[in-house]
Amino acid sequence: MKILLISQFFYPEITAGAFRAFEHAKIWSDNGNEVTVYTANPNYPKGIIYEGYENKLFKKIKYDGIELIRGKVHVGKNSSKIGRALIGISFMLFAIMNLVLNRKKIGKKFDVIIGSSGPIFTGIVAYFYSKAYKSKFIYEIRDITYTQMLATMSSESSYAYKFFKWLELLLCKKADKVVVVTNGFKDQLIEDGIQTEKIEVIYNGIEMIDNCNSKSTEPNCFIEERIRDDKLVFCYAGTFGISQDILSLVEFYNNLDIKNKELILIGEGAEKDKIENYISLNNIQNIQVYDSVKKDELNEMLKKVDLCFVKLKYNNHFSRTMPSKVFDLMYRGMPIVYLGPEGEVSKVLNEANCGMSLCDFDNKKNVKELMREYQAYNNMTCFKEAILQLGNNGFRYVKNNFDRKKLASQYQKNIWSSS
Repeated sequence: MKILLISQFFYPEITAGAFRAFEHAKIWSDNGNEVTVYTANPNYPKGIIYEGYENKLFKKIKYDGIELIRGKVHVGKNSSKIGRALIGISFMLFAIMNLVLNRKKIGKKFDVIIGSSGPIFTGIVAYFYSKAYKSKFIYEIRDITYTQMLATMSSESSYAYKFFKWLELLLCKKADKVVVVTNGFKDQLIEDGIQTEKIEVIYNGIEMIDNCNSKSTEPNCFIEERIRDDKLVFCYAGTFGISQDILSLVEFYNNLDIKNKELILIGEGAEKDKIENYISLNNIQNIQVYDSVKKDELNEMLKKVDLCFVKLKYNNHFSRTMPSKVFDLMYRGMPIVYLGPEGEVSKVLNEANCGMSLCDFDNKKNVKELMREYQAYNNMTCFKEAILQLGNNGFRYVKNNFDRKKLASQYQKNIWSSS
């Protein structure tokens, strides 16, 4: 099978879309398929082309068994909606330009073309490529653009919302198959008129290597490190954007009545400066803020962490969202505190019994709930031993249910082989 995967994000960028694209492409290639990836020159999250790369219109190389094509993209900070839209639109326009100018270099024939969205513009690129190559078009949705717009302050009456809803549903209708990453997204598309049989759910998952022994039933990494002293260390690693509302996480942490505590924040995003200013102006103690780091560096930082936050803005439109970091943290054996609306995340955490879901829209009630759990134990050591077991539960659950290799093979079997 000859596959063309179009994704704006790809290795070595540090984001869920890049990890999913690279790992799926590698697994499909290992399974005997001829895989080509079209992506942008790496620049996320800082809007600066990575060292060792140039922002050329077209460059094709062989990478880890994959035919990798990198195309030109507008670079700049993605700290605003307009900035992010410009980057996405530029990726689309340069990709279409390459279709016109470098079609033979891209490939002579593809059986399947997959457009991984967001941003939504990637889906448009994949649709045009599928027409040019007369291939099956699979539209993969990692975030539903129009519901995310509602969750981040857009109105249903706005022209932008109406346009993007029309466009996203049109791409779904044009696609031979639609792949989504949660059951909630599938339900949303069905409610909006997309045929049930056209939609397939392929969750994000974890590549079962590195940090822990993949043949073990317990995460043998970091355990001794976590019960080392009487300090309770929290961590959030991810995007600092409107969708996450990390400011309310900082407020939550600051209101916890725990004498010896620390919060580590790792990542980039539109709200980062605002968060750092808030911490400084309010003189909040024991919070460390770091830029994004690579996986191996994150592993080292997590050795001293007891609880990891997963955060979504308290808005019901995010109830169907599942951040991929949930599975990553579970595989690392990290106990999770989820702050956000009840839905996909809380369901998985409850099934796995691997953390606490604090889903009340009143942050004060969430603080009381965590303090109630904390005060149920005689001392810090007893609490840490209890939450460590939650981490073990999460590791076993994700290992049994979210193996990326199995999910990628399911993708191939259920999606394009039968479409």
